[in-house]
Amino acid sequence: MPFGYLAQQLRDMRAGARKLVNAHFAPGALMLQVIRQTSETDAEAAARYFSGLRYTKRLKVVEAARIPHPVAHGFVYVFEKRRPLVSLGERIIEGPDDPERFEMRDPRTTYTAYVPLGSIARGAALARGNGAARPPCALCHGPGLRGTSVGPPIAGRFPTFLFRQLYAFKSGTRAGVTATLMKPIVASLSRHDTIDLAAYVGSLSP
Repeated sequence: MPFGYLAQQLRDMRAGARKLVNAHFAPGALMLQVIRQTSETDAEAAARYFSGLRYTKRLKVVEAARIPHPVAHGFVYVFEKRRPLVSLGERIIEGPDDPERFEMRDPRTTYTAYVPLGSIARGAALARGNGAARPPCALCHGPGLRGTSVGPPIAGRFPTFLFRQLYAFKSGTRAGVTATLMKPIVASLSRHDTIDLAAYVGSLSP
């Protein structure tokens, strides 16, 4: 993500403009705790460091009606492939392909995100917008959704991350400068729409 975007998110977290969508979401709670204990100088240095890293997509988005049995393990799902398949339903389930590599924090770990059948095509249609009420995502996020000075690059990001951000904008737990632009965009989106958009954007090449 660009430096300006990252720095603004850290300022929003510190100011309380970004809150937890769910009180039980430990990673978000830990991030808020860390930023409150981090000086502005160190936060800026961290934003500059991370903005200099190149994003490498190690994720595949797979449409499916039935998926390997997911078991919650810490902050992720582990797929137990020896157990019977289960129905995905209207949700996104993603997790590491090799749980042991994930536990070792191997940065080359690959992931699979299972999304509902047809969700990528439906999401692509939603991303094109419906006129003045909901302009196309590319208007702010650029061609291929690879980012502009207005909107950050979102192509190829994790679908659950994308869903959480859209939900946060709609629920009001994510405020601040960028939220002002996004709130009218997400206002008319259903949960189903949000899943479809996250699936489509996550399927793109960054």
